[in-house]
Amino acid sequence: MDFKKAIKKMFVSSPGSVLGIDLGSEFVKIVQVDLKGSRPQIKDFVITELPANLKANGLINSKDEMASFLHELINKNNFSTKYAVFSINGKNAFVREITMPIMSDEELKQAVTWDAGQYVPYETDTYYMDFAKFGSLTPDGQQPIR
Repeated sequence: MDFKKAIKKMFVSSPGSVLGIDLGSEFVKIVQVDLKGSRPQIKDFVITELPANLKANGLINSKDEMASFLHELINKNNFSTKYAVFSINGKNAFVREITMPIMSDEELKQAVTWDAGQYVPYETDTYYMDFAKFGSLTPDGQQPIR
């Protein structure tokens, strides 16, 4: 997989650099990758233990406290980009790939929200969900969604 092409597809305009943020059950890892040259280049990184007050049985206790912790960590380490890609660890974090007919983004948002119960084994009001069009159309004209 061409990392630079994948990043470019995610954004309307191509960022010069991006943060990779991995939220694990014990550690947070952040890396800043420069995308300006012919090959991605790591500019800086940090690995730190997740504070005890933010974790309980592999779950994050408070989204607001986690946001504050990440904001402080990013500022303290002088990361200088506003773009980020997240990786979230845990038995309750997962990705489903489905295909849907071609439709507008607004229609797709409604359709994915409506159909989520078929693909996610939890009550719809108990989880956060997001999606993106991904890859080329299938031979039968369906749009892959993740």
